[in-house]
Amino acid sequence: MTEDNVSKLNRRWLEQVRNWSANHFTITESSGDFADLFRKLAQALDELGDVEVLDVVIGKDVEGPSVEVKGTVYFAFPTDEGK
Repeated sequence: MTEDNVSKLNRRWLEQVRNWSANHFTITESSGDFADLFRKLAQALDELGDVEVLDVVIGKDVEGPSVEVKGTVYFAFPTDEGK
């Protein structure tokens, strides 16, 4: 691949990134039950409707006595771009 082709790809990628955005929501399950957390995340996604899930981050606070677990979903609404 020539340097010119790489430069064109980089410009195209940069243009897409400049216009890119993501939404997110976080749900906390205070009981520490991961299965309940996953059910709540799935229900929230169902309620949102047609979205593209970009990433899901699940975690538990490892410091302190808390048993709560959290899940954050990063998503985008579909666009007509590229269709």
